[in-house]
Order: sequence, then C-alpha cells, then structure tokens
Amino acid sequence: MKNLFTICICLLMLTYLPGCIQPNESHINEGASILKLKDLPENPLLLHPLTSSINPNDSTMATLYGNDLAMGHAQVYKGSDFPAGAVLYQVTWKQKKDSLWFGANIPAKVLSVEQISFDDHKNAVYKLYKGDKLRESNRENVAPERVDLIISQKMAVSP
Repeated sequence: MKNLFTICICLLMLTYLPGCIQPNESHINEGASILKLKDLPENPLLLHPLTSSINPNDSTMATLYGNDLAMGHAQVYKGSDFPAGAVLYQVTWKQKKDSLWFGANIPAKVLSVEQISFDDHKNAVYKLYKGDKLRESNRENVAPERVDLIISQKMAVSP
C-alpha cells in the first residue's frame, strides 16, 4: 500500500511538473537593461548599488549606484560630502507587473539616468540622460534640491 502511494505521487509529479516549465520563455528583463551607452560614460548597472526607492504615485522605481570611491565613502561615512572622483548614478525605471510573482512590480524601461560626479574641489557636477537612447539632456533647469536629495540618500543596510 505504501509503495502504491509513492508510485502515484511520482506519476502525478511527472505529469504536472513539466507543464510548469516554459522553455521558450526568457526570464531576463532586457527592457530594464542599459544595452547601449550612447552618451553615458559607463554602464551604471555594473557599479555598486547603494540604495533603492519606489514612488507608487507615478509607478516608478529607482536605484542609486556608485563607483568604488562612492561605495567606500557610503560604507564608512554617513554624510553627503563625497570625495573627489566619486560618481553616483540615480537610475529611474517605469514599473510593470511581474508575470512570475503575483502582486510584485519590476522595472520596465529606463526613464532617466542622473549622474553626479565630484570634481577636484568636491563640487557636485550634475548630468541628466533621458529618452529611449539615453541622450544627455538640458540640465540648466535642475534644482539644487534635486542634487541634494540624491546625494543625501543613505546606503541600504543588508545582512
């Protein structure tokens, strides 16, 4: 009786499990990737993620990335006085529903990339990249509060 039960369970698993696997479906979110740099000096998605945020009001999500200098500073100091040579990137995506996880949202396409680099005098230099091709945009109207908001974000705590 015990063996019959085990055989039935095995047959059920062999019957139903292959139906859960869809071999032709790609689970890589290429739409959220930066595949061509265009005006960007480097791919921010390959740098260190420092923190992330969501804005449910406009269905966007953002991640703050930093180079090695920015990462080292964020790990040790809590302030926003980054050293010369540090570079931060705030990447913002539109959200979409996750087809694999009920109720979850994932990044859709990149809306903008904001770059803040620190020159030899530790001044923040802001650049904005927008559009489908992430071209450098006119940054004359950027409010200083936006730069302050980005550089004041605290590094996420992880175990």
